Amino acid sequence: MKMHILVAGAAALALATGATAATQKAYYGFNNTLAASVGGAPALASVDPASGNGYGSATVFGNNRTVFNFTGTNVPASEQGGLSLDTTGLVSSSNYSVVMVVRFDGRDNEWRRLIDVQNRQSDQGFYVDFDNSLDVYPDFLGAPGSFATGVFQQVVMTNGGGFVSAYLNGGLVFSVSSSVMDIANLDNPGNAMNFFLDNNAGSFQDEWSTGSVANIRLYDGVLSQGEVDELWRDPFGAVPEPASWAMLVTGFGLTGAAIRQRRRRLTA
Repeated sequence: MKMHILVAGAAALALATGATAATQKAYYGFNNTLAASVGGAPALASVDPASGNGYGSATVFGNNRTVFNFTGTNVPASEQGGLSLDTTGLVSSSNYSVVMVVRFDGRDNEWRRLIDVQNRQSDQGFYVDFDNSLDVYPDFLGAPGSFATGVFQQVVMTNGGGFVSAYLNGGLVFSVSSSVMDIANLDNPGNAMNFFLDNNAGSFQDEWSTGSVANIRLYDGVLSQGEVDELWRDPFGAVPEPASWAMLVTGFGLTGAAIRQRRRRLTA
């Protein structure tokens, strides 16, 4: 059963030794294709056991856009739809960042997986939890900030220097010591990064929702607060060069994430 985890998040520790500057390696805009617009990056693979995934249109931050819809049922886990990416040679297994504009359409106030890097063999990963908060389970639960169901939001997850940090719509939600999101491990020899898919082995295999994704960016290295801020200002625009980002960092400070103790909802 998933239960009590107490973790202190210290945002300043996100700058720990070992994290490196970020370079964009892949951009997926879902303009009726799963191919990347950055040369050399592999295409995303649609995980679609229910044959319901596909493209549609939606209003995203006030503008109509083409999005990718993922569908299925949360139980059994074999019927969940989502996306998968082979990250072999694309990013460092323990030093990378993911940016996505995503909407979950169901299971408000229930656990829903955002990113899995353990080949769906473990309950550990990056989630929206029962409190509609961003979490890295089991190392941080109950971070402040609300992920609203049925609304597109920009989520950023960085993993580097032994820390995982999460941002929601430009704001830092937490930064915590964790190796949960390291891609290379015994459970995932193929270096797969899965989006929106829950584990299909072990306990709690139903933490999934239908939804839509408007874009995904993948970086080798850790995005700074200034870079995250610029991406939130223009979620679908061209990414400025690192020198431009460096100028943006001035005046921005990382604020400490709150320390909270949460109880993970018990389910059957």
